[in-house]
Amino acid sequence: MYVAYTVLVVATLIGIITRVVPGMKNIVWGMEASRFCMVWLVMLINSVNIKERDEIVIEVLITRVPDKVRRIMAIISDILVIAFLAIMFWYGLKVCLTNKNQMTASLGITMNYVYACMPLGAFCMLLEKVIVFVQDVRSRTAIKTMNEEVIDSL
Repeated sequence: MYVAYTVLVVATLIGIITRVVPGMKNIVWGMEASRFCMVWLVMLINSVNIKERDEIVIEVLITRVPDKVRRIMAIISDILVIAFLAIMFWYGLKVCLTNKNQMTASLGITMNYVYACMPLGAFCMLLEKVIVFVQDVRSRTAIKTMNEEVIDSL
């Protein structure tokens, strides 16, 4: 994630500088590299969000139900997300392998390096979600969102 973020920032900065400073040759690969790094970054950072329980939830609905119902809702949600991520991993792998001969426009690398973020990101998220699911099933207390945990710690 750090490498993708660093490349994203540096490529964007170089692209901006070469467009603004008169007399400098404009680079064509900067925007493509930035775009691909952003996709990689999003796919990898979501596994951290799952680990930290900082996923997108409808807090108005979750915070207004009893703890037992909240626990059941969290387990059902975990199962649905696990199923989605398994499908995403499978089809992401197929897309990655299918496009191994396609080349990027300006960087000149094969697209399977770009598309590899789909199965890799889905796999990382799937591992984290399975861990969260096991914790949710074993837990006897109410499952809290990240915001509720922060509020409780104050």
